[in-house]
Amino acid sequence: MRRATVYLAALLTALFVVASLAPVGGSGAVDVWVAPDCLKVKRDDPAQGGCHIWSPESNKITLKGARNEYLAFQLIVHASYSLSGVGVSASDLVGPSATISSNDISLFREHYLQVTEPSTSMYGDPSSDGTGWYPDPLVPFDAPSGGAPFPVPAGQNQGVWVDVFIPGGTPSGTYAGSLSVSADGQPAVSINLEVQVWDFTLPDETHFKTWFYFGQDELANGHHVVKYSDEYLELERKYNRMARAHRINIDSPSYWEYSGTGSGVTIDWSNYDRLAARILDGDIFDDGIGRDPICLPIGRDFPYPDDHGGLYSAEFAETLKKTLQLVRQHFDERGWSDRAFLWIVDEPNDKESYDEVRRYGQIIHDSGAGIPLMVTESPVPDDPSWGSLAGYVDIWCSGGTAYPGPMGERRAAGDRTWSYNGGRPYAGSQLIDTPGLATRTWPWLGYKYDVECWLYWHSMYWKDIYNDSAADNDVWTDPLTFDQRRAGVGWPDWGNGDGTIFYPGYDRGVNGPVSSQRMKVLRRGLQEYEYMWLLGRQGNASIAQDAVDSVVDYGFGDAEGKAVGWSADPDEWEVAREEMGSRISADFEVVSTWYLAEGTTREGFEEWISIMNPADTAARISVEYMPASGENRVQEITVGARSRYTVDVKAFLGPDQDASARVTSDKDVVVERPMYFNYHGMWDGGHTAVGYY
Repeated sequence: MRRATVYLAALLTALFVVASLAPVGGSGAVDVWVAPDCLKVKRDDPAQGGCHIWSPESNKITLKGARNEYLAFQLIVHASYSLSGVGVSASDLVGPSATISSNDISLFREHYLQVTEPSTSMYGDPSSDGTGWYPDPLVPFDAPSGGAPFPVPAGQNQGVWVDVFIPGGTPSGTYAGSLSVSADGQPAVSINLEVQVWDFTLPDETHFKTWFYFGQDELANGHHVVKYSDEYLELERKYNRMARAHRINIDSPSYWEYSGTGSGVTIDWSNYDRLAARILDGDIFDDGIGRDPICLPIGRDFPYPDDHGGLYSAEFAETLKKTLQLVRQHFDERGWSDRAFLWIVDEPNDKESYDEVRRYGQIIHDSGAGIPLMVTESPVPDDPSWGSLAGYVDIWCSGGTAYPGPMGERRAAGDRTWSYNGGRPYAGSQLIDTPGLATRTWPWLGYKYDVECWLYWHSMYWKDIYNDSAADNDVWTDPLTFDQRRAGVGWPDWGNGDGTIFYPGYDRGVNGPVSSQRMKVLRRGLQEYEYMWLLGRQGNASIAQDAVDSVVDYGFGDAEGKAVGWSADPDEWEVAREEMGSRISADFEVVSTWYLAEGTTREGFEEWISIMNPADTAARISVEYMPASGENRVQEITVGARSRYTVDVKAFLGPDQDASARVTSDKDVVVERPMYFNYHGMWDGGHTAVGYY
């Protein structure tokens, strides 16, 4: 039973009293309220009323989600008088036939960073929400330093981040429990927590790709270990596992040893495989899925052109071609080739660097290795005199105004299109001093504008290249991670939190990474992209598109000269998310699987898939089409008991499509695929048939 405080000071400090702890002997008073995960609550922000997930009247938090999904919210503790020993605990969540253990509920103390200089317009316009104490690092409650229990100074907020994980295999239904907030000398307060589990599971695979760089030196220095030592490799494993838990891919390319020049190059793979194979093969991950994508270490200095006759020499061309051929051979043997890419010239911005990209692109294509070249540049050069990179670049990575027009044209030509970093109004920003929804927008904009992968230039930028000091930045006290003024740049830019979504746990006694609010909000968006992917598999892509359109009117180039084009209200995003989640069909256990290779709906062909269900109950069928474009489509079908169903593939895929198919069913069914074609013009009203089984 909650007891309302009678102290006037408490009523004046918190206009909205959501949950209250009564003071004992006049020692203090505290208010607790609930905020969604996509809201940044500063130290001195006033309390808010209810929101989509929180009802003050019923004192209940209500979350909805799928199996294998993390849900999150914030408890905001506000002290009218200074408090000590503040802590939070969670009970098990009990459902009709199972329990979500309290071990699947993780608690973090939000650490605040004081922004005194708002980030500059390099990160968008407006790039910053101004000065103040912003939450970002999320310190685990059990951290030796900065965890729980903790004090809350008078008149301030202290956020507690709550992660709720729904394990795979959890039966659908409603699970109920509670959270308890306590402080020294105060009776505990209980807040009800209800989780509604939908009857489907998010896949382990992440279908919206990310590539976030991390620095090996930063990681080693931030934890005071020797690079590549056993201690370092264990830390690298922990950082990769945290990234995987948040559905992001971090990468810092390892190097192999090579000798020789020209066509005589040889590679010793032993050191590379020792460092990289455990990650590329997925051995360090619970799901066993390897890193994707994989950036190769080939760059301007490896192999270094001047060691092989110079960039434009025949010797260097042969050196690079031979290297790429050996890489492709080894990666084929290890099963890594389809995930590899090259990134050699970063942000070319003059004719010389454009010529360099073309030189590398030509050699790469001449090698025949088939490894795509990525460039962080728009398909349209700033200066037409630099010439075009089309035909030399396979993957274009650009944001801003490159979408939708130029990127759409390159995609139609067969190239791949990525984006990177962020900045309003084109995409949400990666900075600390921006709205809480910012990184959540990336996957939603990715879906809307057909972005394949989102690249982030750094995730552990604990040492600014403009900082001449030998010491790293103190990212736990100073949010200004990137500051060109340190190098005396004439027109400098600076950004709060740019390049840091991980924090070094060493500073808090944690032998591993500490996550951030920005990382967890990005996880929210990446999980929601899986909703969109599942709806597409089930033939309901229009539901996903409607949900995206309901909160994102425009972004990228469509936002040029306009205000931000997405909703700033976390409740509206939650409504759109729940609309998608409530429309995804339940999982079914696959009993029967059939593979059908090399189908086509080209002119002169008819393709059908015939399914016979001999069971006494209806069969649920999923037909996954795998076209050459790589953008799989799924058709969901129900075949009645003791019935046959024939799929007209052209009616679903459209004409002029080449696609293999995989048919899965929750019953033992029989599947065949008749293919009819016009043989040398001998079409006489009947069919000439070739069947593939």
